[in-house]
Amino acid sequence: MAAGTVKADVVLAGTDTVAIGPADLNLKEGTATIVYAIGSASDKNLKLVAQTISGLHSAPGGVPSGTGGQAGTGVDTWWYVLAGAGVLLLVGGGARVATARTGRR
Repeated sequence: MAAGTVKADVVLAGTDTVAIGPADLNLKEGTATIVYAIGSASDKNLKLVAQTISGLHSAPGGVPSGTGGQAGTGVDTWWYVLAGAGVLLLVGGGARVATARTGRR
């Protein structure tokens, strides 16, 4: 039911006799309102008691999903840059060692 004001009444069981009401109930977004009729119809002391449960907000309109839409690999880009630099250093260092060894013979 949408938030807003509704009219409610209490009808005696098995009859069309309105015992209480109609009463205005203000239903708020994110709440559940439970209304009880307490007392005795024969003693004519029926009253309404309302209980409101909050924190029940409606479903979200969307879910934050990141900024780029790409699938997450779990590895940041700077790790790839670091690994590439390491490979270049190893290749360059290996070539220098090989050149230095052939130059000594």
